[in-house]
Amino acid sequence: MTTTLAEPSAVVLPVIRPLRFPTLFTVELRKMTDTRGGRGLLAATVVAAGALLVWKVTHADIETSFDNYSAGVATMVAFLTPLIALLAMTSEWTQRTALTTFTLAPRRLPVLAAKYVAAVGLSVGTVAVGLAMAAAATAIGGAVHGPASFDGWLGDVRYAVVFVLLQVTMGAAFGALAANTPVALSAFLLAPTLWTMLATNVLRSAAGWLDIFEAYGRLASDAPTDELAKTLSAVAVWVVAPAAVGLVRSLRREVK
Repeated sequence: MTTTLAEPSAVVLPVIRPLRFPTLFTVELRKMTDTRGGRGLLAATVVAAGALLVWKVTHADIETSFDNYSAGVATMVAFLTPLIALLAMTSEWTQRTALTTFTLAPRRLPVLAAKYVAAVGLSVGTVAVGLAMAAAATAIGGAVHGPASFDGWLGDVRYAVVFVLLQVTMGAAFGALAANTPVALSAFLLAPTLWTMLATNVLRSAAGWLDIFEAYGRLASDAPTDELAKTLSAVAVWVVAPAAVGLVRSLRREVK
C-alpha cells in the first residue's frame, strides 16, 4: 500500500515595491516640520529676520533700500536654515532610528537625497518669506523716512538664494560626515570661522584659496566666475569633500 502526498500549493507572495522618491520626500519633509524643534527653528528664523527688519525700519540713519534689508535677512536665514539639513542628516544615527528607517527603505541613497531636497525646499521657502518681508519693510521704511530704493533687486534675490543654498549644502555635508549632532553642529558653526580668523595670520594672501565665505560672496555676486580657481578650491574643501566622505560613510555605516 502506497501513500500519495499532495504537493503543497504554491504560496504567492505579494510584490514588495521600493518606496518611491516622492514618498520619501514627503516623509522627510514631515519629519522636519512635525517636531517642536523643527517648527521652532523655522519660526525662530522668521521671527529673527522680522526683528532685524523692524530694528532697521525704526532707525532713520540706516539706508532704506531693498539691498540693505535683504542682505540682513539672507545672513539670518543662511545662518539658521542649514541646521535643518544638518539635523536631518544626523537624526537617524543620533536618535537611533536608522534601523527602522533603512529597514523600511533599504536603499539609503534615495533617503539621503530626500533629506537634502526637503531641507533645500524648506530653506528656499523660508528665504522667500524673508525676502517678501524685506520688500514690505523697504516700502514701509520709504513711507516713513523718505524714498526707498529697489535698485538691483534681482541681484539681491539671486544673492540671497545662492548664499542660502550653498550654506544648506554645507550643513548637510557636515551632518553626513559627522553623523553626530553635537559634533556636526560644532564643526559647522566654528570650523570655517576659526579657519578664516587663523589662516589670515598664518597663510596671509594664500588664505583666500580656502576662505569659504569669500567664495560664497563671489558665487552670489554679479560675476560668479571671478577668481574661479579660488572659489572652486574653497568649495571643494569645505563642501564637496565633506559631502563625498559623509555620503560614503552613510552608505556603508553599520546599522545597529
